[in-house]
Amino acid sequence: MNDLEPTSPTRHPAPEGDAVAVRHPADTPPELAFLARAVTELSLLPLKADVYRRIGELVREAIGDAVVAVQSYDEADGKLTMRALVGVEGILDGVLSVMGGHPVGMSFPIHDQARAGLGSGRLFQLEGGIHNLALGVVPRSICHALERLARLSGTFVIGLCAGSKLLGSVGIIARSSPPVLNSPVIETLARHAALIIHHRQVAAAWRESEARYRLLTEHATDVVWMTDLRLRFTYVSSSVRHLLGYTPSEIMTLPLPQILTPGSLSLVRSILADEMAREWRVRHDPSYHRVMELEARRKDGSPLWIGVRAEFMRDPEGSPIGILGTTRDITDLKLREEERRLVEARAARCRKVRCLRGMARAIGREITTLSAGPGDPSEQILAYAQTLLGGASENNDSREQIDLPSLVDEVLPLIRER
Repeated sequence: MNDLEPTSPTRHPAPEGDAVAVRHPADTPPELAFLARAVTELSLLPLKADVYRRIGELVREAIGDAVVAVQSYDEADGKLTMRALVGVEGILDGVLSVMGGHPVGMSFPIHDQARAGLGSGRLFQLEGGIHNLALGVVPRSICHALERLARLSGTFVIGLCAGSKLLGSVGIIARSSPPVLNSPVIETLARHAALIIHHRQVAAAWRESEARYRLLTEHATDVVWMTDLRLRFTYVSSSVRHLLGYTPSEIMTLPLPQILTPGSLSLVRSILADEMAREWRVRHDPSYHRVMELEARRKDGSPLWIGVRAEFMRDPEGSPIGILGTTRDITDLKLREEERRLVEARAARCRKVRCLRGMARAIGREITTLSAGPGDPSEQILAYAQTLLGGASENNDSREQIDLPSLVDEVLPLIRER
């Protein structure tokens, strides 16, 4: 690593349309004025703009006549990828003929030693020229041909680091001999550029995540919603249109009594009160939630049953600050459950009828043998009826629906009277 003496940045006009007017006091050092303008320009770049190329242009503006290569770093695969190449406009055809293709987009694996050097955030000179700048991937003969073609002298590199996170690098191939670079200016610019790249990556990831979330919620049949602790909606996904007929903006203004039936509304309020009281007694379980079946009304007034899964949203201290839930239409499920209940009730009545018919036959036989048979006839009738009922069903609940001893006690006096 060589110590590089600081010099004033060479003044090159910024590309037309990219310059940002920044006012400074008359006695502001040119280095500070340049850095203030450069950082402002990078900060104001739209997300769709090529930030890597603008970084290369600003670095070249600070240096003078040089070729600047800006690379991004992917920590997942451990590779540097060429994102911008500035200062080769006059020799680009020759570079392409030697390289066999455009260098922008090429990736280079990086070893631990090189990554550690870039992670320092310091500007240092590479003794091996372009060959070492390309981490040995580009053959040495091609690198020497490029250096002769572009009349290049010294090669320098600096990592783009946001804290301890390596985001890329800037390679500088100077044309002046001997090369003179302003290390403090370049290092300061690189630090700010790395922070801006990091912020842009975070913003892009957030926008992508938000887009995926909206895509999921807008195409899901379940309604995703959030309320405050007073049960006022703060967010409702667009799938509520299909469930209740309201737009998200419409339902956000509606009170719950206009959506739920009185019985379901009372149940919701009771459960919320219980859960708020539970917060004082039970330690918070991240997986805990409540499931409810509620009766609601659509916008056109028609009823439907909804299944609700809800849990508290919490602040960093773990205290409830709202409710997050999902809702789906379970009307068909409730109808099937009601049909099954009716079928089971009908089957129970049929079992009871079969049992009574068996008892009637037993009673008829008892009438004919009452005078001849010893013992209590009620015991015989009861035993026979229980046998019939036991053979008809193994369901204990259905047996309990018929009080056989009471029924026999009511029928037997009539038999004896006859």
